Amino acid sequence: MALLMLLTAIQSLAFGLGAAFLIFGWSLIKSQLPTKRDLGLATYLSVAWSLISWWPHSNFHQTLSMGNVSGLIAIEYAFHVTLILGGLIVACFFITKARQA
Repeated sequence: MALLMLLTAIQSLAFGLGAAFLIFGWSLIKSQLPTKRDLGLATYLSVAWSLISWWPHSNFHQTLSMGNVSGLIAIEYAFHVTLILGGLIVACFFITKARQA
């Protein structure tokens, strides 16, 4: 039980950091790629989503009834696929930034 409580605390902390990033992170991201605004915005949202998504993801699992396979698949696709896409966007950001250097 203690390990589950620790996981919940970590997810809650990540959620708070994601919210703080949404509030304060845009200017930093925008300053790094001033000519590629779309990639900057996608990166900003991807980083925020990677921090924020764990809290609702876990809570959806906790509230899902046992045996609801279609609900489980929907949760998994909604969160995992978007996190994978977000990782690709962040990778593109760093590749673009490295090429600028």
